[in-house]
Amino acid sequence: VYAMRGGNRCRIVDRDLRTSVERVVGKEISTLSSNSECRFPLDWSPDGRFLLVRQDSTLRIIPVDGSAETQSIIRPGRVSDGRFSPDGHSVAYTSDETGRYEVYVQPLPSGPPLRVSLEGGRWPAWTHGGRRLTYLTPDGRVQTAEIATSGAPAGTPRTLYSIPTWRRSTFDDNGTGS
Repeated sequence: VYAMRGGNRCRIVDRDLRTSVERVVGKEISTLSSNSECRFPLDWSPDGRFLLVRQDSTLRIIPVDGSAETQSIIRPGRVSDGRFSPDGHSVAYTSDETGRYEVYVQPLPSGPPLRVSLEGGRWPAWTHGGRRLTYLTPDGRVQTAEIATSGAPAGTPRTLYSIPTWRRSTFDDNGTGS
């Protein structure tokens, strides 16, 4: 699945690599009739039925079968870096609503977002079992936090290791390194 922009339209396309058949997932966005950003796919749900996409600093859960969209994660700041938990019951993401990037977990289908990082964080990644979340801090430490089955943090995050060649600018500029 990938984002595609052509002319004045943005769309997400699902391509079957065996047959090369393509189909549009969700609705197309007209870039001339609105100020909306194109949708950018971030992750598949574990059951393959939904895509997590970013649009206009909002995370949206889009059904792959074309049915109506039912859920968005809207926060006061910019939202990015979304990942479904392995069981599909939560989404981990980054938001700068506190003035710096922090990692949050949003229970699905509803519930308040729960902050996981304590000193800033980006690029959350779930462990295979979904019991831990790892992320990167602004000073280049890879931290891990235990996550309870409810999706809530279960204790204080701890540092796994530091990246000695880390550049802070990579953290601040959405990972482009420029």
